[in-house]
Amino acid sequence: HHSKEEKIEMICKDWGIAVTDVYYFTDSKADVYELEKFLNREKIIGVSWGYCGYDKLRELLPENQILKNFSDIHKIFP
Repeated sequence: HHSKEEKIEMICKDWGIAVTDVYYFTDSKADVYELEKFLNREKIIGVSWGYCGYDKLRELLPENQILKNFSDIHKIFP
């Protein structure tokens, strides 16, 4: 078993990109707490239709980093 950090590092190595360049999509506050020191916090994106919902994710992430629905991905990646 690998930690989330190890999995992200392996994927980045396979894809030939830096960890600092990746976006991480989560519906869990636990992921934010676990990864905020490992990843660029501005690239942790909350998906409000998942486990925690919008209100819980808003406790940890700014409004512009929370996707309320699938089409909101275009506000991050125009």
